[in-house]
Amino acid sequence: MLYRKILLVALLVLLGAPALADTRTDARRYFTRGMQLISDGRYREGIEALRKAYEIRPHANVLYNVGRAQAALGELGPALESFRSYLESDPPDAESIRTVIADLETRQRLRALVDEGMAAIRAGRHARGISLLEAAYTERPHPNLLFNMARALDDAGEWEAALEKYRTYKSARPADGALVDPKIAALEARLSAKPKPIEPVAPRPNPKEALRPNFDDEAKRLAAKVLELVEAKMSAIRPPAPTVVAPVAATSSAGESLEVGPVRDEAGYEEVVVTASRRAQSPLDAPNAVTLLTDEDIRLSGARSIPDLLRRVPGMDVMQMSASDWNVSVRGFNRRLANKTLVLVDGRTVYQDFLGAMLWNGLSISLSDIDRIEVVRGPGSAIYGAYAYTGIVNIITKRPEELAGTRVLAGIGSHNSLEVEGQHAARMGKVSVRASGGYVRGDKYALEFDPARVDYTTNVDDPALSLSRARLDVTAEYSVAEGARLFLGGGINDGFQELYGVSAIRNQAATGLSSNLRLGYEGEAFSILTFWDRGRFESTPQFYRTGLDDLGSEVRADLLSVEPVLRPSFELLGRHQLVVGAEYRHKRIDWDYLDGPHRENFFALFAQDAWSVSEKWSILASGRLDAHPLIGLLGSPRAAFIYKLTKGQALRLSAGSAFRQPTQAESYLDLSASSPIAGVAVTLVGKEDLEPERIVTVEAGYLAQTDVGEVEAVVYGNRVADLITRTPLIPTPIGLGFDPTVGAYVGAQSFYQNDARVFLALGGEISATVYPVDGLDLGASYALQYIFDEETKLRFTDSPMHKATLWGQFRSALGIDAGFSVHVVSDQEWIEPQFDSDEPSGFRSDPLPIPASLVVMGRVGYRVPGDRVELSVSGTNLTDFGASRHREHPFGNPLEARVLGSVALRL
Repeated sequence: MLYRKILLVALLVLLGAPALADTRTDARRYFTRGMQLISDGRYREGIEALRKAYEIRPHANVLYNVGRAQAALGELGPALESFRSYLESDPPDAESIRTVIADLETRQRLRALVDEGMAAIRAGRHARGISLLEAAYTERPHPNLLFNMARALDDAGEWEAALEKYRTYKSARPADGALVDPKIAALEARLSAKPKPIEPVAPRPNPKEALRPNFDDEAKRLAAKVLELVEAKMSAIRPPAPTVVAPVAATSSAGESLEVGPVRDEAGYEEVVVTASRRAQSPLDAPNAVTLLTDEDIRLSGARSIPDLLRRVPGMDVMQMSASDWNVSVRGFNRRLANKTLVLVDGRTVYQDFLGAMLWNGLSISLSDIDRIEVVRGPGSAIYGAYAYTGIVNIITKRPEELAGTRVLAGIGSHNSLEVEGQHAARMGKVSVRASGGYVRGDKYALEFDPARVDYTTNVDDPALSLSRARLDVTAEYSVAEGARLFLGGGINDGFQELYGVSAIRNQAATGLSSNLRLGYEGEAFSILTFWDRGRFESTPQFYRTGLDDLGSEVRADLLSVEPVLRPSFELLGRHQLVVGAEYRHKRIDWDYLDGPHRENFFALFAQDAWSVSEKWSILASGRLDAHPLIGLLGSPRAAFIYKLTKGQALRLSAGSAFRQPTQAESYLDLSASSPIAGVAVTLVGKEDLEPERIVTVEAGYLAQTDVGEVEAVVYGNRVADLITRTPLIPTPIGLGFDPTVGAYVGAQSFYQNDARVFLALGGEISATVYPVDGLDLGASYALQYIFDEETKLRFTDSPMHKATLWGQFRSALGIDAGFSVHVVSDQEWIEPQFDSDEPSGFRSDPLPIPASLVVMGRVGYRVPGDRVELSVSGTNLTDFGASRHREHPFGNPLEARVLGSVALRL
């Protein structure tokens, strides 16, 4: 019973502690509330809300807005403190902020001068007080100072001087000018009623009295002196006469604008996406459904790879083949070497261009380098061209200022898992630098063959190893102006991983180096990105039949890309925000599996107009023209209509088309591969006259965003044609001959071709996220997709019909973090070639069923007070033990639970 009580107490403590889950969401809620309160004139309440936002997730612009509100209140000391803290972030507007600080310091000094002067007046020392106010007025004239000096002069009996000050004050046309008129009239009447002294006629001088002292005049002077001294003493002990004082000056006026600068509405808390339209916009304005995964989502999810994290996206198909190989697609049509989803890092393509496939462990960045991932669910060829066929995944990394300092992480887990990484970022004036490096390794989920078998040979030193890679990425930036920067960066990734090939080619051992060099300029109105991707790999089947060729190969691939983009805006019957750009790509490939080395040049032009017809209506039209060296010109149009029901609700209707061009492997492949059947080989052949895959899409969506959560519902229809597929392994006559490259007779061939079938994919997605208390986030989604042959009406069974996800995460103020996600995928049936010695050709293509599956991930962490040390335990495939292990592809490994413990230090 004791352990139950302890557990109950711990649970109550956790639930009772304030939660701080997705800090961006919580901070956004307080920031929005604070800015609205300030806009309504409720400055103090607004400042407190902004401070809460800053406490949850610091951002320099919050300090700026706090300082601005404090200055508007006349709280100059706190305002100076806030602006000085803002300046410590080395913002791009540092010079203008230094001017603001200098102005506030001057106002603070003048405030002290005015306060001292008013205190002297209240104490009856009118001459001293008036001289201080006069000094302040001389340095910085303000009508309120005139009013206070006039009142003091009036109290001191200096009526003529008081009248002059009141008249000067009135000439400034103050708001209370009418109230000053009675004072002016009273002084004028008092001065006109004052009797004018009669000048006596000077008597004739009497010589006899000329030398007599004037004792009467001397007595009067002495009496006046005594009276003045007595008056001074009495004024020090009697209460001063009540004085009506106007606001002292701008330095003490809460309602006066200090010309500090415009409000900063952006503080890094709002959901902003850049991928859907190639410019920053709210998801409510995007032409496609967009899912945003933040750095907090990444950290708390328990996922140790980007594909596992993408399982949370509605409609996303994630297929794990091994501990190091994943395939990802949006809304169906996933495959080995999946090639229908465009993957970017900071807008730069990172898939292996010669395959069109993504090596997720080949990136030069890690999960902790990522600021957010934007997933566009739907075709995007209208502005991105080939491979943005069913969707786009854009991985956006953190800027150096967001990673200021040094962070190191080390983790160790089951199945010899190891992760080590380090980050460092610094800013020196206008130059900032970010460097990140790491190493990761892990064993396989299962061995395809027993290494002790004599009829099979392995090409790897450690048959149990699945992944062993090291990486390094460095970026330098130079701030040209606010919102504009030059950047130069590069990255490398070197090591070993598994890769599942196509057709009869199964698990490959891929070893080698991928690197990139990137250079560009990014501004609001113009950007240009130039990059070079270089790949040098060696691959071979991990197991092959003893005595046959091992099909080892070398890959030398290069890609050079230049892409300038203009983003002008203008007004014409509403606001138009244009995106106009061009792209040039040069590809070079030299791979043993192809018919020879090849060089290709690609060109493209694209344009888009986002027309805000009114506050509620907007229309987006875009189009792209690509020139392919084998196919010719390819066009991709898109249009979207968006209606804002309210500020946080939008309806969207969009339509367009997209394409996927043939990869170099599909065009130029010429490979003879050995099979498990002794003496029999298969030949895989490409085709240069392939048509591009085409898709026409229509989508309708609804999105609502509030401070307590968001809801999204989407329905869509896709018409898919000309899919590039491989023919089944076709038996060939023995007369085709003996192939000396593999030491066997060619028993079957498979060709790339355009599938004559047309498929219709109809589907819907619904998702909801709620924030029931500060920090606690809960989410759920469900996706339905039915794909069928347009002619036969038969269902396409390779893609699951149902996908559902449930997730939650929080951060406790006690330092305890937690997150979990549950993903359910319905059953599938795959058609894949299989070796069969009983078949005349040695192969068959029967349906291979994959049962429904469940994937569970989670994480528990503890942040040591001070947030410099964090301990965590994360796990993936947590329900996959023993006989309950599942596969996600017929040829993939049965997945297994893995747990990783890690410690992270911030230095």
